[in-house]
Amino acid sequence: MKIPDNAEHIWRYLYPLIQNPYGVAAVLGNLYAESGLTPANLQNSYVKQLGMTDAEYTSAVDKGTYQNFASDQAGYGLAQWTYHSRKQNLLAAAKTTGKSIGDLDCQLYFLCMELHNYSTVLEILCQADSIQLASDAFMLLYEKPANKTKENKRRRAELSQVFYDQFVSQTFDADEFVYEPYQTMQKGMKGKAVQQLQNNLLSLGFDLGPDGADGQFGKRTRQAVIAFQQSVGLYADGKAGALTQDLLLYVLMQRHDSSTKYTVTISHLDEQDAQYLFSVYEKYPVLMEAE
Repeated sequence: MKIPDNAEHIWRYLYPLIQNPYGVAAVLGNLYAESGLTPANLQNSYVKQLGMTDAEYTSAVDKGTYQNFASDQAGYGLAQWTYHSRKQNLLAAAKTTGKSIGDLDCQLYFLCMELHNYSTVLEILCQADSIQLASDAFMLLYEKPANKTKENKRRRAELSQVFYDQFVSQTFDADEFVYEPYQTMQKGMKGKAVQQLQNNLLSLGFDLGPDGADGQFGKRTRQAVIAFQQSVGLYADGKAGALTQDLLLYVLMQRHDSSTKYTVTISHLDEQDAQYLFSVYEKYPVLMEAE
């Protein structure tokens, strides 16, 4: 097996979130099994069925000349996302961040946002003490392939081991990076997180009724979340998951007075890690400075 050129980049992108080499390797092994780590990969059987190559399909979706991306049931991307709501959310993330659906970092961003919502999977990836445990969790609880045989589980764990052996010595101090966990908020919940969500919705002009940002996730808040999700093309389920919250922040920053300067200063990082952190914040209108 030849390790793809983009494998190290994926490892470095995922490591701050998972912070466990077994878990990161398991994700890489499973993604390789799905797509060969090719972000613009269209499910092989659909290349003939749709009459488009990987590149043609990606371009048509990006340009809007192909309108059935979310509903065509064709596996696409690193994880071969297939289900309509997941593909619709991937498309929304690409549009909102201004990247192609086939862009590697766009898909890694989307994957990380999804993992926040798959809390059981993420917890296992972060705490697993073996390749097999982490790989089985990602395969069975996140990927959910049709082939769930012992042989397929063994194969994916073996692929994961290859990435572990290649990159385990290249981990870095993830404490320098901040990945705040997102709590999925939905009707019936209450607290400061709900109140912040409500304040963000109000800032974008969504109506919450006379109670405003009262910290109670009720009917009006759910309606506002649905309205926001529809405005950015997300699957509108009325639940404020990781992707909804992140894109809400992104839209807020994009609409802010462009004359306002945001500055983020980092320190105690070598040049390579600093450049990586810069890329993480690339989608936000901030000025990054290093000390």
